Amino acid sequence: MSLHWPVCFLIKPFKQTGPLFASLQSRELDLAKVVNDAISDTQTDQDTEIRMTKIEIYTTRTCPYCLRAKALLQEKGVGYKEIDVNSAPNLRQDMMKRANGGYTVPQIFINDEHIGGCDEMYALDRAGKLDPKLAS
Repeated sequence: MSLHWPVCFLIKPFKQTGPLFASLQSRELDLAKVVNDAISDTQTDQDTEIRMTKIEIYTTRTCPYCLRAKALLQEKGVGYKEIDVNSAPNLRQDMMKRANGGYTVPQIFINDEHIGGCDEMYALDRAGKLDPKLAS
């Protein structure tokens, strides 16, 4: 943990002993603990959110349907793991196994359930069935 002294201490040298210094140092340590605890709590909340809903989307960089599907997920405010099938030869094979032979992109999985492609995800959204899946 790195402590930074207030600007006034940098401008005017002061005696780093005595009760005033001890009091200032104690307050700064307390503040640092509060900030670190808040950061830790935020990280825990984010980890919990990510664990709650696992979304994976197999894509390619130039696919307009992939862009549309990602835009909907972003609009919903959910995170997702993007897997570019062109980045390694085995990724498309993995996608096809998981998607029961589906070879087009995007292929979308929510909590390991195969949703389908972009059109299927938008159809779920129009039917009011996407939000419950994203919330589970």
